[in-house]
Amino acid sequence: MHIFGDFFNDSLVKNYGFINNNKVNKLLARTYFTLASNENQYTMFSLECINNHVKIIVDKSRENNIKYYKKNFVFIDFKERDTYKKKILNLKFL
Repeated sequence: MHIFGDFFNDSLVKNYGFINNNKVNKLLARTYFTLASNENQYTMFSLECINNHVKIIVDKSRENNIKYYKKNFVFIDFKERDTYKKKILNLKFL
């Protein structure tokens, strides 16, 4: 897992810290999916993901809030822990 922005303390995570937009786009070009925050699904980051053909995972409860670029979003019920992990692992093949 790769993260940029705020530091995430986990040995399985590669932290990039705060990087410029060119580096963000280089990472996104090699990315299959990302997680979106529940506050706003149309952030600048989400739009960059859409431009780079990255699937954006959001909670199923937010599906009615997505009006544009719906095919770029994957809706998963985060309350069903057993099934959402399997779905995330299979996103590479969507």
